[in-house]
Amino acid sequence: MMALYPKLLRKFIMPLYEKIRGKNLLATIDEYQSHLSWSHEELKAFQWQKLKCLLAHAYKTTTYYQRVWDEAGISLDDIKCLDDFAKLPIVTKDDIKNHYGEFLSNKYTNNIKKATGGSTGQPFRFELNTESNTRREAIMWRGYGWLGAGLGQKTLYLWGADIGQPTLFKKIKNDLYHKFYNRKMLNSFIMNTNNMNSYVDVG
Repeated sequence: MMALYPKLLRKFIMPLYEKIRGKNLLATIDEYQSHLSWSHEELKAFQWQKLKCLLAHAYKTTTYYQRVWDEAGISLDDIKCLDDFAKLPIVTKDDIKNHYGEFLSNKYTNNIKKATGGSTGQPFRFELNTESNTRREAIMWRGYGWLGAGLGQKTLYLWGADIGQPTLFKKIKNDLYHKFYNRKMLNSFIMNTNNMNSYVDVG
C-alpha cells in the first residue's frame, strides 16, 4: 500500500488538497523539473530575468532598499549585468534585525513567518508570501526526488524540530502534516547519548 501512496498523493489527494487550500505546488514542481532540460544559456537568461524582477520588487516595495540605494546613488538602471552587483551595498544580519520593518514588502500582508535554528548564536527571522513559500517547497521536493525521497515517498528525517515543549495542538498538527507527506521526523535537538539507540531503532 505504501508503495502506492506517492501516486495516490500526487494524482488524487494533493489535487484535492490544493483546490481547498488554493495552492499550486504540483504545477510548480513540474515547472522546476522542466528546467533540468534547459541549456546553460537558457538557464542564465532565465536567472537574469528573475533577478531583475527581484531587484525591482525590492526597490519599489520596501523602504529599506529604496532608502539605502538612493543614499548610495544607485538606480535600477545601473545594474545591467551580474558584475554590477558589486555596486549594491552589502546587507548584514544586523541590518535586517535593526530595520526589520523596512525590509517587509508593502505588496504583501499576512506573510508566513519563518526563523532559522540559530546555529550562529541568534535565530534569523524572515517572511515569505504564499507563492514564495510554495516555490521554496517545490525546489525542496525536486531535490529530494533526486535522492528517491520525493513527494509521498516513505522517509525518515533527523531534523531540528521545535525548541521546547510544543502545545498539544501544534504537536497534533505537526504529526498530521508529516503523515500526510508519509514521513517521520526525529528531533535532533533532543538527541543525546542516552536516547541515541532509540533513534537507531526507529530507523
